[in-house]
Amino acid sequence: AHYRMGRSEEAIRALQKGAERLDENNDAELASDILASLGDVLYDCGRKEEAFNAYDRALEYNANNLICLNNYAYFLSLDNKEPEKAARMSRITVESEGDNPTYLDTYAWILFRRGHYEQARIYIREALRYVDETPENATIYDHAGDIFYKCGDRTDALAYWKKALALAADKTLQRKVLRKIRRRRI
Repeated sequence: AHYRMGRSEEAIRALQKGAERLDENNDAELASDILASLGDVLYDCGRKEEAFNAYDRALEYNANNLICLNNYAYFLSLDNKEPEKAARMSRITVESEGDNPTYLDTYAWILFRRGHYEQARIYIREALRYVDETPENATIYDHAGDIFYKCGDRTDALAYWKKALALAADKTLQRKVLRKIRRRRI
């Protein structure tokens, strides 16, 4: 509730209190969810190393926590850290839920960041089959534009960037996508 109300520091304190009480007697899935949520909030606040530690602890309780695996993998890719680990974690999510556009997008993005553009295009196309056109999914369309651009398909890249711009509610994302559209490049 704190996090949704924009009170990140209070959310961190509440989640840390919960995490302090975790031991081997706790429900493993609940413990993993608490630590994964802590990781999400910490990362959002720029406390990346603490976030990665929280994700590692979450996966100790439940190695198959798909949301944790996805978020951790995505954030590692954004920071250009441990690309093999990120790809391995993301692959687990895609193998578990092959129709989840968020998981497919993350895997495509990790492949893209590693320079595997054609493979990335396969996965982003699959993500686009399942994605809803909502503001929350504008980043998926932005990623699709970047991936198609690197594959040499400028027409589709531009169309995806325009879709991302139309959906984006976040001003930072809007500016970033608008620059790509105007320059017709990444």
